[in-house]
Amino acid sequence: MQASLNTALLDQKLGKIQKQKDWSKNAISHFRNFICQSEDRSLFQINPYAVIDVLKLSERETVDLFLYGAKEGIFQMDWNLVCPCCSLTVESFKKLKQLHSHYSCPTCFRQTSTELDDYVHITFTLSAKIRSLIFHNLDQLKKKEEWIEYYYMAGSWVPVDGNMSSKEFNDQLTQHFSFFNPGEKKRIELELYPIALLILELLQMSSVIYTISEEVVSSQTEVIQFSKTGLSNQRTDCFPAKMTLHDPPQEYDFGNVYPLSSGKILLEIENLSDQRLPIWIQHVPEEVTDFPDVQFDACLTGKKLCANQTFREIFPSQVFQLGKGIRVQDQTFLFTDLKSSTALYDQIGDLNAFALVSQHFESLYEAITENQGALVKTIGDAVMAVFTNPVDATNAALAILERLKQLNQELSEQQLVIKMGIHNGGAIVVNMNDRIDFFGQTVNIAARIQDLADAEEIYITDSVYAYPGVQEIVHRCQITSEKRVLKGVQEEILLYKICPKLPH
Repeated sequence: MQASLNTALLDQKLGKIQKQKDWSKNAISHFRNFICQSEDRSLFQINPYAVIDVLKLSERETVDLFLYGAKEGIFQMDWNLVCPCCSLTVESFKKLKQLHSHYSCPTCFRQTSTELDDYVHITFTLSAKIRSLIFHNLDQLKKKEEWIEYYYMAGSWVPVDGNMSSKEFNDQLTQHFSFFNPGEKKRIELELYPIALLILELLQMSSVIYTISEEVVSSQTEVIQFSKTGLSNQRTDCFPAKMTLHDPPQEYDFGNVYPLSSGKILLEIENLSDQRLPIWIQHVPEEVTDFPDVQFDACLTGKKLCANQTFREIFPSQVFQLGKGIRVQDQTFLFTDLKSSTALYDQIGDLNAFALVSQHFESLYEAITENQGALVKTIGDAVMAVFTNPVDATNAALAILERLKQLNQELSEQQLVIKMGIHNGGAIVVNMNDRIDFFGQTVNIAARIQDLADAEEIYITDSVYAYPGVQEIVHRCQITSEKRVLKGVQEEILLYKICPKLPH
C-alpha cells in the first residue's frame, strides 16, 4: 500500500518549476503524473534516462526537470560511487565536495579509482515530504529483492551468457538470505566447493570471506557473530589476500581471509546487536574471476552532468573539494576566439565593442547549450566549452558559425570573425574559483589548435575526426589535413582544418 501523497506541496513546487523556463507542452503534467502514479521502486534512485519514454520528453528536458525538481526539494539528488565489478552502490553523497578519488567495495573487495565516465551515477529519490517510500526507512525492507534494489544500481548487466542482468547474476551466487532479529542465532547447513564463500551483513556492510580448497572433508563448523562493531569470529588462522588482474586492470584487497575445505559445513551465526540484520551468503565460483566489468543502460553519469549547463547554473555551489581533482577518461572541449578583437575595440571604442562581443557570447551560449554542451568559462573574448562527445561539439561549432553569420548580417559595418579548435580525451575535473573546471593536456591541445585556426576555420584533432558521426557532419565542408607540432607536445599531431563551405 502506497503512502499518501502531499499533492499540495508537490503542486506548489511544480508551479515554481513551471516558471523557470519555457518547457514543452505537457512536460510538467507528464512529470506530475509520473510522480503521482509510480510505485515506490520507480521513485527511488531514479535514472532520468530510464524514464525518458515514460515522460515522452527529450533527453535534455527530462534531465532538466529532475535537476529543477532537486533544486525545489521534490527529489534528493545523489552522487553514487558504483562498483564496476558487482554494481553495488558503495557510497552515496549529497554534495559533490564529498566525492573522493578512491573507493573500495565491501562485497567484492574491488579497489577503484574514481572516474566520472561510467561508475559515478547521479540519481534522484522522491523526498519523504512529498511521499514516504519504503526505501526511506530500512526497517520497512522485508525482502531480499528490496535490499538488493536498495544497494545495487538498477539497469546493470554482466556481458556474459547473453548479457545476464546483475540481479540474475546475484541470484546465481546466493546460497542463503534471511533476517536475524536481535539476539537470534541460526544454524545453516551448506555444501561448499571452490573458490570462495562470502558472508555479508547488509545493514552495516560488514563481511567475512573464506577461501575454499579442493580438499573435501565430511564436516566442519564455523561460528560467526555480528555486533554493533561488525563481524567477529574466534579464529586466528586468517591471512591477508590481494589479487591483481590485468585485462582489464583490476585490484582486489580482501583483507583477512579464512581457509575452509570443500564439503558440508555448519554455519552458526548469531546476531549480538540490538538491530534486525539482513545476512546474505554467496558462493563465488572460480570462473567469476574471468568475468568482465558490469555494463549499464544509458544513465546520467558524472561526466554528463559536468557538461550540463542547467546543472552548472542552478547548482553553482556543487563543486569538487578545493585542491582535489577527479579524472574523466573522455571529454570533448571546444575553444573559440574572436580574430582581430583588439582592433575592433580600437575602431569602435570600448563600450560599443563590449556590446558587440556580448551579443557574440549570447550566440555562442545558445549554440553550445542547444547541442548538449556547457560553457565552462570566458577568457577575454575567448570561450571554453565542454561536451560529452565530439559529435555535439562539432555540431555546436558549425552552429556558432551560422549564428555569427546571421549576427553579422544585422551589423552595418563591423564584422565578428571567429576561429575554433576541438579536441577530446582525458582530463582532470577540478574546483577553480568555485566552479567546475577542467585541466590537463587534452585541454591544452584544444586551446592550442584554436590558435592555429584562421577566420571561420575549425581545427579538429584526428581523434575527433575519427569519432563515429563526425565525418558525416562535416562532409559538405572543405577539409584539409596537416601535421603540426604544438608547444608543450612532443610528437606531431594530425589535424583537420574544417571550413564550412564547398571549395570553388
